[in-house]
Amino acid sequence: MGEDRRRHYDDGFRREALEPVRAGTGSRTLARRLAMPRQTPKQWILLYGSNGEEAVMGATGNRRYDW
Repeated sequence: MGEDRRRHYDDGFRREALEPVRAGTGSRTLARRLAMPRQTPKQWILLYGSNGEEAVMGATGNRRYDW
């Protein structure tokens, strides 16, 4: 999990990243562990907290809310 994937994160990688998020790992620790910019896990943690795993898996920049 320590390889550089700054351009694209596939579904398998996102699923692996969500395991520590569920355990309560912070964005800095997650960024170091996954070798990614700090802002990315911060966004994923916020998305996961608001809409669950589906929000993180479908994070393509186009946000749609079902309200």
